[in-house]
Amino acid sequence: MFFSIVIPFRDTIKNITNCLDSIKNQNFHDYEVYLIDDGSSVDLKKYIIKKYKKTKLIVNKSNRGVSYSRNKGILKSKGKYIVFIDSDDLLSENFLSNVYKKLKNNKYDFLYIDSKNSKTNKINFNFIDKQNKDKFFLKKITNFENFKIHSWNYIIRSNIVKKKLFLNNLKFYEDQVFISNILLKKYKSAYLKNTHIIRNDENPNSLGRSIGVDVINTSIFCLNYFQSLKYKSKTAKDFIISRINFYLKEILKNLFFLNDTQIEKIKHTLIKILNQKKYKIHLEKKFKLIKNYKQRILNDNSKYAVIYCFGQLGRIVFNFVRHKYKKLYIIDNNPSFNGRIIQNQMIYCHKDFIKRIKIKQKFTLYVCHENLKMQSKIIQKFNNKENNLDSIKFNFF
Repeated sequence: MFFSIVIPFRDTIKNITNCLDSIKNQNFHDYEVYLIDDGSSVDLKKYIIKKYKKTKLIVNKSNRGVSYSRNKGILKSKGKYIVFIDSDDLLSENFLSNVYKKLKNNKYDFLYIDSKNSKTNKINFNFIDKQNKDKFFLKKITNFENFKIHSWNYIIRSNIVKKKLFLNNLKFYEDQVFISNILLKKYKSAYLKNTHIIRNDENPNSLGRSIGVDVINTSIFCLNYFQSLKYKSKTAKDFIISRINFYLKEILKNLFFLNDTQIEKIKHTLIKILNQKKYKIHLEKKFKLIKNYKQRILNDNSKYAVIYCFGQLGRIVFNFVRHKYKKLYIIDNNPSFNGRIIQNQMIYCHKDFIKRIKIKQKFTLYVCHENLKMQSKIIQKFNNKENNLDSIKFNFF
């Protein structure tokens, strides 16, 4: 068996049948599929067993999470390489045969494969120098801080995966830890072009990463984990620092969900874990900044507000201000969400908002794009149209 394809499922039957059809229609057939039902309400046997004969169904007795489900599939697998895919995504045409050809005559430990947006057909950009022939994959990454880590981008040798499984206790960021452990080893790797995981970004409730207190707790665990890793090479050390910084950002953004006493407790926990003067100074500044943001929002006397960008940060701000204003608008230029209703709010693209919505009174613009240059451009867009604007942009980074 060459490929084992592992798919955790807790979704709709339409999505999983589309996913399995994309596998069944491949022109390469030396594979097996492990579909792990993670406590769904769907009777998958009724739909799966007869039509998809290469698919083996594993049923969890209750919802145990993505890590637990993937591990069950991994441990049962017999393939030489493991492919990870989510139940609402697709394999591109000739995906398996293209991967097989790349791996057949090369002793690669893993391949990196791009993902593509199913709606726009655009490749999801990541910070990889695709011309770089270095076998140590971290050397191909051009920007550690902004590099996105997802398990579906990697085809990995099975014996490597089985040495270091997903951490069962993680509710979030399971890919971050799992893939980072592989990237930090000097495994032989390559980039494969013109072959894609096709990502379904049309779920209106899946805009970006999770939010809330659980995110803070999981981020503290992961931060502690990465802080404990010891590597000698500068590249590995820089990558680990980038992961620590990532979790610090996640914690800082989600502090909006905590009161002042809880925030102070988190600050002391982080200082204890990181135990470096430079981090202590940095954290003191950032925690003070969070308090200032919260106070400024509470003191705002506008009756109207606009949240621009409804990713993770936008949803955090939304949850903090949703009952404060007479009218709250949301703008996000992701084409998959234009016109959709999310948490009882219409999502506008910028062009439609300017055309359809006229706010004659003073309003507050919450700029929630996480790129600082883009924040300034967004404010400039409104300054060209509106004179009654008060803007708040966020810099947790």
